[in-house]
Amino acid sequence: MKSIIRMCICCRKKIVRLELLRLQFKDNDLIIFKNSGRSFYICFNCIKGISAINEIQQKSLEIKIKNLLSKEAKNKKNYIFQLKEIVEHVG
Repeated sequence: MKSIIRMCICCRKKIVRLELLRLQFKDNDLIIFKNSGRSFYICFNCIKGISAINEIQQKSLEIKIKNLLSKEAKNKKNYIFQLKEIVEHVG
């Protein structure tokens, strides 16, 4: 059986789909994918990086993810808080 590979929008690495979190935007909110509409993947390493020990790396990754999510949603809402909430409930 062949593994399904997808790409993390943050680090751009190609990873087995089971090791990624699939998200989408619905009504300008970041949510876990609901089986319809456009979606994207973020790997758990990038998500864990948000709470990294090194504050400079943490801020850098946070800005990168925020910019990617804002571009994906085509608005300037801060999605980092929503992402952290999703990760708390998933993991």
